[in-house]
Amino acid sequence: MNEETVRLKFISRIDTDDTHGWYVRVERYGFSFRKLFSDKKLGNKDWALMQAMIFTDECLEKIMIERSQQDPVTVKRITKYSRGYAYDVFEVAWPFRKQIKKKSFSIKKFGETVAQEKAEKWARNVRKQFCF
Repeated sequence: MNEETVRLKFISRIDTDDTHGWYVRVERYGFSFRKLFSDKKLGNKDWALMQAMIFTDECLEKIMIERSQQDPVTVKRITKYSRGYAYDVFEVAWPFRKQIKKKSFSIKKFGETVAQEKAEKWARNVRKQFCF
């Protein structure tokens, strides 16, 4: 998709008895922005569309800045429950094809420091492999 198509993906036209304008709805990664650009308020249909496109660009840029400041690969010490038992592990989680992939390192098996080191090493490899 080219840039123009991506922009228009978030914009829809509203023409009812009392409302005429372009409605922008940008929802990505947990962020949500919505705004109506009225034809009457902004002068005409074309100018309202232009303002809606500018607003869409600003929203997408803000979302990408917020997303780029977050590390998508996480390492956490958690307790997993399975078959009535509790297991302490270090878990690495990362996004992959619209899913969250996870890898666990047992504290009981490796010990606290070794499990944490293995998890952090795995996380570094994931970041390097997927360019995070």
